[in-house]
This record gives sequence, C-alpha cells and structure tokens, in this order.
Amino acid sequence: MNTIKGTATLLVGALMNTPALATNGYLAPGYGPVAKGMAGACVALVESAMCAAHNPATLVDLDTRWEVGASLFAPDRGFVADDNAASPSPTGPASVPPGRYDSRNKLFLIPHFAYNRKLDADTSLGVALGGNGGMNTDYDSAVWRNFAPPPGMFPGAETLQASSPTGVDLMQLFLGGNCPATPPK
Repeated sequence: MNTIKGTATLLVGALMNTPALATNGYLAPGYGPVAKGMAGACVALVESAMCAAHNPATLVDLDTRWEVGASLFAPDRGFVADDNAASPSPTGPASVPPGRYDSRNKLFLIPHFAYNRKLDADTSLGVALGGNGGMNTDYDSAVWRNFAPPPGMFPGAETLQASSPTGVDLMQLFLGGNCPATPPK
C-alpha cells in the first residue's frame, strides 16, 4: 500500500512540475566579461577595471590598465494577446487585438570602457563607463490602437491614435569610479 501511495505522489508531483523561467531583471549580474563570468563576484574579488561598477574600492588592488569591450544582448521579446479582455468585445476599448506579437530587433551591442591608474600602494584613480542594457521593443503593427480616448471625451483626442510601428527604446549608461583618498593613520 505504501508503494502505491509513494508512486501516486511521485506521479502527481511529476505531472504538476513546470519549468522555472527567470531572468536577472534589468540589472546585469556583472559588467564586462570578467565580472559576468564570475556572476558579479568582483564585488569582493577584483580581476578587472570594470569592477569599479560594482565596488570601486577594489581598484587599489589592480595595476594601471585600461579596458575596452562590448557584449551582445539577444533578448526574445514578444507576447500573445488573448480575446478575454474585460471589455465587451475583443477589439473594444482597453484591449490589445488577439494574436501573437513579436518585436523585430533581436541583437544589441552593449559597450564598456574602464581605466584604472595605480598611484601608490594604497591609492588608485579609476573610472568605468558602460551600458546597462536596454529593453527595445519594435512591433510592426499599432499594438495599442484600442487605448485611445473615446471620441469627444477630450478636445483634439482624435489625434491621439496609436501608430505603427509601436515600441519603446530604453537605454541606460552608467558611470562608476573611485578617486584618491588619504587612508586613515
């Protein structure tokens, strides 16, 4: 009897199992190839001048150097709209017309630059400049066309119609670094 219960429990658990889907969110786990390869561990272990983006104090452990590089970002952006919106019809107000929508742009270049100048055993001057990625979307159709205000609600509202292509281009640049400081005596 215990074998049947155990087998049934295992079978139900296996059938209810779904794949885990996750990202690191908008922020990268590391900046530059060394930090990304260590999953951001250069917060404590300095191997690159790009570590200034995580922990500028670690640059005192590096020699004078400069680094230039880039990474490729290939997000898969898209969604499927159902016809189950709360509005009366599938194409009514505040609904996206049913269908699959895929963003056109697939590959993005994210550059970075870092410099560290070792001044003495206890002091360095460093800077890190890089892209934090972005979330560009570019849909062929006017996805949000049903979200315009109803006619007559606002003067001039007729001109507030969604156009094609529809999308957003969000980019972010960061600057990190350190500056010389006199250590306490």
